[in-house]
Amino acid sequence: MGSTLDIPEPAADMPLADLPEWGPDMPFADIPEWGVDLPEDNKPPAMMSSTLRPGPFAGDSIPARDPERDWEDEEIEAIDRIGRTTGCHTCGTTDPGTKSGHFVPDHQPPSQLNFDNQPQRLYPHCIHCSRKQGAR
Repeated sequence: MGSTLDIPEPAADMPLADLPEWGPDMPFADIPEWGVDLPEDNKPPAMMSSTLRPGPFAGDSIPARDPERDWEDEEIEAIDRIGRTTGCHTCGTTDPGTKSGHFVPDHQPPSQLNFDNQPQRLYPHCIHCSRKQGAR
């Protein structure tokens, strides 16, 4: 039986402080870029990283069975194990930020950009980076 993740859709007008996973210790790279205009050589690595390829914190990954989001319990457990060890592949946090405590399995290359149907891998994503990728 597959697992479901609680990936809520934020309200467009919801202030960042009202999001349930927000906290004062949130990594700077996870805060939306409201007018952040730093030169590339002054940005922390996590701010320069793209969510459209394995990030600078990518460690282990697992093969994706298909481009769908119908993960098996074993896949969720493996992604969580990797996430607790190496963190989100994009920003490095070891806190997934989801209510369930599970990392979001992230297809690389992203399914919507995998026009040539290349083999995909799953990496752990925190909810913040997953939302950032989904907004592109």
